[in-house]
Amino acid sequence: MQWLRTGMAVAAILSSAMCARADSTWVAAGWVSGNWTSAGSPYVISDGWIRVHADSALMIQPGVEVYFAGPQAMLVFGRLTAVGTAQDSIHFVGANVDTLEDAWRGLVFMSTDSTTADSSRLAYAVLKRAGGPGLLYGTGGAIQCLRASPRFDHCLLQNNRALRSRASQIVQSRLGGGVYLSHSDARFTNCEFTRNYPGPLGEGGALFCEDGGSSVFENCVMQNDTAALGGAVAIRNATDPNEYPTFHRCDISQNRAFFDGGGVHLDASHCYFDSCTINSNNSGQCGGGLYTIHDGTANFWKSEMAGNESFWGGAIYCCFSVSGPVLVSSLIHDNVAGYGGAVYSWRAHPVMAASTISRNTDTQDGGAAVYLNESEGILNSTIVSHSVGGAGIFFRRSPLSVLQYCNVGANDGAPYDFYPDESAKPYYYGEIMQTNANGDSCDLWYNLFQDPRFAGGPGEDFHLNWDSPCINAGDPGSTHDPDGSVIDIGAFYRDAAAVDPERTAVRRYELSQNYPNPFNSATRIEFDLPRAGEAELAVYDVTGRLVTTLLSGTLNEGHHNVNWDASHVPSGVYLYRLRTGDGVWAKKMIVLK
Repeated sequence: MQWLRTGMAVAAILSSAMCARADSTWVAAGWVSGNWTSAGSPYVISDGWIRVHADSALMIQPGVEVYFAGPQAMLVFGRLTAVGTAQDSIHFVGANVDTLEDAWRGLVFMSTDSTTADSSRLAYAVLKRAGGPGLLYGTGGAIQCLRASPRFDHCLLQNNRALRSRASQIVQSRLGGGVYLSHSDARFTNCEFTRNYPGPLGEGGALFCEDGGSSVFENCVMQNDTAALGGAVAIRNATDPNEYPTFHRCDISQNRAFFDGGGVHLDASHCYFDSCTINSNNSGQCGGGLYTIHDGTANFWKSEMAGNESFWGGAIYCCFSVSGPVLVSSLIHDNVAGYGGAVYSWRAHPVMAASTISRNTDTQDGGAAVYLNESEGILNSTIVSHSVGGAGIFFRRSPLSVLQYCNVGANDGAPYDFYPDESAKPYYYGEIMQTNANGDSCDLWYNLFQDPRFAGGPGEDFHLNWDSPCINAGDPGSTHDPDGSVIDIGAFYRDAAAVDPERTAVRRYELSQNYPNPFNSATRIEFDLPRAGEAELAVYDVTGRLVTTLLSGTLNEGHHNVNWDASHVPSGVYLYRLRTGDGVWAKKMIVLK
């Protein structure tokens, strides 16, 4: 039953509530349902919790303000639909108070076998000033989901926080300043979390998730949130490899943790980040961007960590884990730490593949961008360059680490450093012993020690310049680049058909001799086109039989280069031929195996 009453008789109990008016709609404690419209707004909850029954639904129309005058909450067993518009949001707010006893308790979604709570939806809703524990003591902020899967679109969660108790004056710490999720598959799309705070010992400034669930966060922004652990996000006990939170194209920036995980804190949890930015976060102790402890894998795909700061692990701190974190095609740059400007690993197994780790700063003598302490790290096809204040990679009792097809050049210190002595050194790392398929000097594991030559120099552009030694120097056993060539070292590949911007002003056709030549498995072919038009570059054997077509189609004028992987052809003499509308040019090359 819903009880409504109107008038000034009860206005005195809301003297601090600026939204209370003579035409306010007063909602008594108990079951609610039906349709709340802007004509009845604001809806004031003042004398107890309200509930949506499992067999009922409450619809809130655009422009409605729901005002919680004290320690009340809305408990949703059924369906809550609160869909506003970009011009006319729905507001859930509480009084601007400083004590736990007076703060509103948020929205609590709970599912049972007969519920419709999973179909609840909020869109263009604003949730502010929730300040006390919700249904579970010590959890929540504005939203709690307990085995429920509501949807949230274009919602703003702002200034939700832990407050002092009037009796004890102790700040109540809790889990999730903005949102608490347990066994839930909630979905947040285009939502913003800002200035949420779960207290000085709380975890997850914006979000706390525990005990699994496949919640999804897409195009969300989490900024200026604060906590003791996990300035923006904290996840615990998400151990099921098939059920864990995922983040797609999210911006987790400018958050702070008093202790660990300025951006994200993971404890025995799996998690997935796709095309996310974790930038400019800060922690007082470990993991400026990410802190991960115990088994569980944090997977990063095409993500960026930049400008994070901590004492241990500027971007990432990982410990006591045999399964990660794993970074693929990701960029880690301009982070700062006392030890491990980019990554600090202690008794863990971090994996960095086809990534770029550059311009990170270690402020302690003998440090490095990547610090492996009693760890078995794996770096493959990854750039570690331009480190400030130390070596590229520091090995401390980590002889089982594996580095292959990497470029560890152009660092302030040596490519590698070791403690306590050379016994910590992985086998033959750093000793120039051979050349790779491009003819560049490398160690036994095909690691390079040159400037990777970024397109922007040491600036903001980490794409490879046309003359970078990293082009086609990655692991040939990995999936090839989109242009079909051997993978490049680093997070960004250079298209073989890309025009060289430094040599676009060409005046004549020219087909250069391939390099290296003779070669073992791969070589680079360059040519100039004075005008745009149809062109074909193909390889033939000595009998004139077509072996492969490297390029065919309309090309821009200027300088071009393409790489040929000849690992599948026998030794011998081959002919490569450039054909355009203005003529044909050909040269010989030799494959030696």
